[in-house]
Amino acid sequence: MEKLYVFGMELVINRKRIKNLYIRVKDGVIAVSSPIRMPESEIIELVKSREDWIKATAEKNKSKQNELSDGEKISVFGKDYILRLNTERKNGYYFENGSLVLCVGDDTSESAVKKRLIELYRDLLLQILPDVTEKCQNECGLFANEWRVRDMSTRWGSCNVKEKRIWLSLWLAAKPIECIEATIYHELAHLKVKGHGKDFYKLLLDICPSYRESERVLKSK
Repeated sequence: MEKLYVFGMELVINRKRIKNLYIRVKDGVIAVSSPIRMPESEIIELVKSREDWIKATAEKNKSKQNELSDGEKISVFGKDYILRLNTERKNGYYFENGSLVLCVGDDTSESAVKKRLIELYRDLLLQILPDVTEKCQNECGLFANEWRVRDMSTRWGSCNVKEKRIWLSLWLAAKPIECIEATIYHELAHLKVKGHGKDFYKLLLDICPSYRESERVLKSK
């Protein structure tokens, strides 16, 4: 099994005794089943030719995962809460008796709830980011010039090596702190090694030995 990256998404190639190439998109990963002897360059070109479909499918899958309504389960830093919608207040959120209360006013539509959820996750991630990034940077000796948070549905982080600017997905606020740290280490490692080759993962596993475990959690629903 081979791992590559296309459009910022992980591309996993499984070679089988089949005649045609098949593409699936699940949990932000492009999974390809290809004939055993098909060249890797040809596989990548075929995947790139389906870029619009792949990105649309990834966005659709992400939206399905984030469909929320009153009484649904929601995670914050790896801990599960029951989502409650407060229709008397338009803005804000609070935790109460094992529930996370989102204030949405009289608009309980899916788009309104998702908007409040995005605001919640952005706020929570920004609250912890200074301490977590300081810890990770001091431990590995790699330092970014700037940290930013945005809504990214197909990746957990990205790194502008030239500017030493790192972006983190606000959806990380749903994951355990260990996963957030693993993502930070991943992006910091790019400041030293570009791409995702053997040297990159050697460095990453040196500075974050538990990365593979966190990666599995990040890929789970």
